[in-house]
Amino acid sequence: DSSKEEAQHLSFAQAREDSVQHRARALLKVQEGCNHMCTFCIVPMVRGPLVSFTPEELIPKVKKLAEEGYREVVLTGTHLALWGRDSRSKKQAKAEGKPEQNFADLLEALIKNTQDVRFRISSIEPMSFPERILDLMIAYPDRLCPHLHLVIQHASDKILAAMHRDYTLAEYDNLAEKFLRKVPGACLTTDVLVGFPGETEEDMDILLNYLSRRKFYHLHVFPYSKRQGTVASELSNQVPEQVKKERVRKVIELGAQSAEDVYDSFANTTRKVLAERPSGHEGFLIGTADNFLTVEFPGKVSDIGKIMPIEIRRHNEF
Repeated sequence: DSSKEEAQHLSFAQAREDSVQHRARALLKVQEGCNHMCTFCIVPMVRGPLVSFTPEELIPKVKKLAEEGYREVVLTGTHLALWGRDSRSKKQAKAEGKPEQNFADLLEALIKNTQDVRFRISSIEPMSFPERILDLMIAYPDRLCPHLHLVIQHASDKILAAMHRDYTLAEYDNLAEKFLRKVPGACLTTDVLVGFPGETEEDMDILLNYLSRRKFYHLHVFPYSKRQGTVASELSNQVPEQVKKERVRKVIELGAQSAEDVYDSFANTTRKVLAERPSGHEGFLIGTADNFLTVEFPGKVSDIGKIMPIEIRRHNEF
């Protein structure tokens, strides 16, 4: 059951299609496995222990993708923030007399040893997040996209603790605020899990209030569902399906308004947009800005695969 991985990467589902059809954006797995036992998740039981692919393994793959015409590489994994924390990586570092590395070190190695592509981080957890990543985004604005899909799951500390998420809302928001404040053009997206066992109306109010205050460009919202063998599946205080459905609707509705607000906050600025496919309007293309805004703009089919400076207009101007 790979439901967690599928859920985490739904925001990048279009990337798979575009990368095949138009060779604009490619996905590259840099890590797999997870040892963080969230109480709702089956992945640690079915994906096995942490495995990190080394820079030496990954750099040739990036170069090959660049030669094939891809201009953006999305780095994926089950728990990206744990890259380099696996036993193989630690043993290798010790054997070579080098300090242990983390995901920021991998990003820097990829940036410095490749050309002609920009990197995007896919879904990443706030636990163990290497904050030096923010410095790399500032130092290499054309190579590392100013976008984080920083998974929150919930905003109620009670629910986060029950999920075994190992952070509080204050800790999550401190990281989110630091990213948005420090990195020029920064844009935030996230996952939200609604209807976890024991979730009350008070918990939902906390969640909705936070999502109203901290603006996200995209919310991937999904209802809690039982996964056999997980701690959460055995809890007695399950939320009724109809209640979950209504709560999901409220979060999606809020997320749609938040997306418009974030998009419009970049109006009259210029972003570097990867042209990916024709839009539904003749003479226009759809592309993804460095900060993950979806942009429709005038262009030719021959522009697909190029990174172009595009002025952002308000969401309702087309």
